[in-house]
Amino acid sequence: MIKDPLRNLKNELEKELFQNIEMPSQKQAILTKIQKQKYKKRRNWRMILNVGIVAAIIFIVSVLGSSYLPKDELVENDHLNETKEPQDDKGHSAFIPEDALKEKIEKEKRTLQDKKRQSPVREESPDTEDVDTQGQEKEEEKEAVGEFIIDPPTFDFSVIIQNPEEFKEKASKGILYGTDTKLGDTYDSIKERYGKLPATGGYEGGYRYFLGDDYVLSFRERQGGTLYRSESRIKEKTLTVNQVINAMGDPYYFYDMMNDRVNLVYTVDGNQLLMRVEGLVDIDGTSDNSDFKVVGVDLEAEVTAVELSETWIDEKKLAKKVKFITADDLEIPFHFNENWIIEAKEKILAKQQVKNIDYKKIENDDTSYCFKITVGKDITHEKGKEIARYLIEEITTSSEKETGQKRVWDYYSYSLLVTQERNGMTKRILEGYAQNFPKKDSMDTPHQTAGSYPPEVEWVQY
Repeated sequence: MIKDPLRNLKNELEKELFQNIEMPSQKQAILTKIQKQKYKKRRNWRMILNVGIVAAIIFIVSVLGSSYLPKDELVENDHLNETKEPQDDKGHSAFIPEDALKEKIEKEKRTLQDKKRQSPVREESPDTEDVDTQGQEKEEEKEAVGEFIIDPPTFDFSVIIQNPEEFKEKASKGILYGTDTKLGDTYDSIKERYGKLPATGGYEGGYRYFLGDDYVLSFRERQGGTLYRSESRIKEKTLTVNQVINAMGDPYYFYDMMNDRVNLVYTVDGNQLLMRVEGLVDIDGTSDNSDFKVVGVDLEAEVTAVELSETWIDEKKLAKKVKFITADDLEIPFHFNENWIIEAKEKILAKQQVKNIDYKKIENDDTSYCFKITVGKDITHEKGKEIARYLIEEITTSSEKETGQKRVWDYYSYSLLVTQERNGMTKRILEGYAQNFPKKDSMDTPHQTAGSYPPEVEWVQY
């Protein structure tokens, strides 16, 4: 049997280790364990209660303290709270009121939105597509402004007679009355103020465009150049020549042969006002050149348009004194009695060669008659002329019995048409015109009566 050399050392160590340790009984061990478990439960409840009390105290103190903090400190505290990184929920647990929690969430949302809106500044050149899009948007915005900022005005014709001095002053400066536009303005500048200018579809010394409903603007270039003339047309005819003269003074009178119009003309500094007249006028048509002059105007004729332009008509070629036509001047001093035709017709129809005679006034002329004679198939051209001449002589004889010294063909004119029936069809064989057709709108003796009486006829033969 081998003897352990360390046996004595082990025994000594065991004595030192266990000499002060009491070995409890089994009953004592069970009681001790139960007491430890109860103490542990009480300790856990105390810890939870202590934490809750501490949190409540901190919350109350923070609420009371924040109400006394200066605004700068409050802002600083908010900033610190926002920038502070959130702690781990496991290492920190505190009660947060519902209102404070909502406020915090809203702040975080606003912060995130601000960060999204902030884009970094790029030093590189911008994308071409972006530049084009921005330019297009700006151009569309500019066009929209041009269309809607200024509404094209209307032209009030009453200002001519109610405030003529102001009207003439504006015209002398080339200003279109009631607008921000004047002669010499460019097409683009007017378009920028009023928007799109629709074309009128016509050309009269230049390209013409509408400005609203009441102005027609004339430019020498298509969608370019400068404004050199503007015309305004009245919709309700309320002005007369007499009213304009009383307000504006005595005008010049101009006959526009190209458009067959008579105009009142007023010169104001370097500009001219032309006012179109619609009504009875008398033109001197005896001149062999194009300088036809106005010799008579009805004071009750209507002014239907006003045109503003730079001076372009020589006043030396314009009439200043004219005859004013009254209602009495418009009455024809000789009345044509159609019974004269009926009497002549009965005498001619008694002959078998004449089938029928019709008559009517020439359209737009109350002083001219057209006579249609229908003859048989055996009538020659010369015989047709003889029958037509006989009809006119019978009408002349009947009128002289009633009118005395007044001769019917000094006030009326006539034309003749001779037709022939052949195989159930009517064919024209002669057409004639008397040589006393009237001057336009002439008065006292409206027809030329020189030569033979009744007036001779110029025939056209078919």
